Amino acid sequence: MLRAESPYRAAHIQPRLIAWFTMVHILALAGLVHLVQMLVAGFYASTLATLTLATTLFFLRHLSITVGAHRYYSHRSFKVSNPFVEYVMVTLFTGCFQHDVLFWGAKHRDHHRFSDKLGDPYSVKDGAGHAHTWWIFYDIPVKPGTAPDLEVNPVVQWQRRHYLKIAIAVAFVVPTALAALWSDALGGFLVAGWLCLAVQYHATWCINSVAHLWGERRYGHPTARSLPMLGIPTVGESTAHDRHHKWPRDYRILPGSIWDIGQWAILLGAKLGVFYDLKTFSDPAD
Repeated sequence: MLRAESPYRAAHIQPRLIAWFTMVHILALAGLVHLVQMLVAGFYASTLATLTLATTLFFLRHLSITVGAHRYYSHRSFKVSNPFVEYVMVTLFTGCFQHDVLFWGAKHRDHHRFSDKLGDPYSVKDGAGHAHTWWIFYDIPVKPGTAPDLEVNPVVQWQRRHYLKIAIAVAFVVPTALAALWSDALGGFLVAGWLCLAVQYHATWCINSVAHLWGERRYGHPTARSLPMLGIPTVGESTAHDRHHKWPRDYRILPGSIWDIGQWAILLGAKLGVFYDLKTFSDPAD
């Protein structure tokens, strides 16, 4: 239930977005049906190959969310030494169909700036359903000046100019072409494409909903929690989500946690010389 003062009460729901997410889930279900049909028909090797492809793409794209859109662009938790690395992160992220980096980063900064207040775009105070999915259906644009650094970032602007082409290529064309190598182009399209996308959506959304409703509170945030069980599907994002709200610029969600895969990816990038100036903060509760 939206709060009485919520700006979303005056906003308009976008039918095209409802149609999009409905289509995603219908085609994701078709992907599950395809998997069953392949197994019943005895195509075990190609089914395993398609599932491996889907899992790999899910992992790489989710890293582009947590390392790229989240920790780098939204919070500037580290710096990048080569623009090519930015293009790689942004390209993979675009395949997640989670809007452009400017929109994602600006909304996420508002989530921290106004956490659980009226300016928070996906606060659980407006209901678990709103935090998980419904906030996306509204037509509230990014206010100019919310993320001035992203507004002038050339890689972000490149993504905005070519968003749809990149997104379709990364999310659907690439997995379809790769799965065609083992004669399962349809599986690449439905399973590594649409089913992977649906799972990716809900894994991301769980950070806004589940990680603000259930789990241990150690760092003083009124709703954010530590929920290590969500660490794997979110590559570490919910390992200590309350700590992240306290220290959002720390490149680590939870220092030393094996579940915070994003932390280790950033550390590996630093070892390779592509990331530097990693921000860290210490807390007695760590």
